[in-house]
Amino acid sequence: MTKVVAQGPDGIFHNISLTAVGNLAFPVAAFVTAPVLAWQLGANGRGELAAAIAPLMLLVSVAALGMPESLSYHTAARLMPYKKSLPTALVLLWITGSAGIALTWVAAPVLSAGNHHVAVLTIIAAGALPLSLSVAALRGVAIGLHKWKRVNAEKYITASVRLVAIVACALSGNLSLVVAVAVMAYSPVIGGLAYLGLKNDSACNTYHKDGKRPVARLLNYSLSVWVGAMSGVLLMRIDQILLLPMAGAVQLGMYAVSVNVAELLLVVNNAVRDVMFSADAANRNDDRIHRAGRLSLIVTTVVALPTALTSPLWFPMLFGEEFSEALPIVIVLIIAIVVGVPGSVAGSALSARGRPGLRSRSLIVASIINVAVLVLLVPVMGALGAAYATLIGNLVSSNLNILWLSKHFQVKALGFYRFSRVDFVFLGEKMLGTIKKVAHGRN
Repeated sequence: MTKVVAQGPDGIFHNISLTAVGNLAFPVAAFVTAPVLAWQLGANGRGELAAAIAPLMLLVSVAALGMPESLSYHTAARLMPYKKSLPTALVLLWITGSAGIALTWVAAPVLSAGNHHVAVLTIIAAGALPLSLSVAALRGVAIGLHKWKRVNAEKYITASVRLVAIVACALSGNLSLVVAVAVMAYSPVIGGLAYLGLKNDSACNTYHKDGKRPVARLLNYSLSVWVGAMSGVLLMRIDQILLLPMAGAVQLGMYAVSVNVAELLLVVNNAVRDVMFSADAANRNDDRIHRAGRLSLIVTTVVALPTALTSPLWFPMLFGEEFSEALPIVIVLIIAIVVGVPGSVAGSALSARGRPGLRSRSLIVASIINVAVLVLLVPVMGALGAAYATLIGNLVSSNLNILWLSKHFQVKALGFYRFSRVDFVFLGEKMLGTIKKVAHGRN
């Protein structure tokens, strides 16, 4: 096995900062375009847009077979050269992507609750699936190679295309539901241009060999991740699929807008999760995982509090009075995101240490509970019931991840919640240092 040089705290924080800035692209674009879509399409049209896109979002994770995560793991841990693993992964993903399109074609009438127009739009969106899966595979390799600038470039391109197209069409009076679906579904494909010419510039090109074929090695890991990915995407996306037939397009529109706002808070946590997965796969460090979880929770909470407290002032102004009943939904979803932060980092550590199946167990349990609460609450409370289901599911999955990490790797569970003055000093110093570097034009 090749010895991998560990990244120090400065390198880790730099990568997290870089990734966090990149992660701003999607939620900022969503936050800017959400009011445009809300005003142009109305609550009913916004709900139909969410209904048409939701199956694609679900299938991107389900049809991926956990392959992007497997590519990241095998590349970061120096287990397989990506020039051998990537072509194998792409063949598998095009097969599953094509199957996903066929499945959508059959299921669209049911998913659209009999709305023929929405059913057609759902099929149009699903056409982006094979290409979206290919981009996900390239992203997986880039993460394994620590090519965070490439990963960020993909996010910038996708977000820019989405933002410019939506706003331009709205200003020209051409923002129809069909156009909105096409932009939302196919903009991530254009983002894949960021990976043209991707290569490994590391001096270390030695890999561990065990005689297994690339497809077997990739699938051994990816299928363990896949079970959790399916459960995780159910936890995050099943609500938007079930809301249309259970509560109607208007309630789905309220929920979709609320999700756009709440997911702004995931910027830092997603950056920490992605960077720590790659770093911990290369070199395990319990203290680093603990600190990453605590710092991510601190930053997310600091952003969440003013967002939730001031939402009654700006939310109706941005989205219109028609969406004012979505305010409680936004607040519940913000809480749901905050409670899931520590377990998200713990889950990345489980996957990085070769035990993605444990993370999958957490997500399976949480998704079962989530669906049960959805079925119980949505008919009575509408979109607000879906938000409570998300809150309960996140709370369960987060703490189960921490429990598994503690049990199997002796990583202390309380380490994710035991804050100290050192955490705040460390965070302040690093943020100040990053600001100074940006001010002086340094990367």
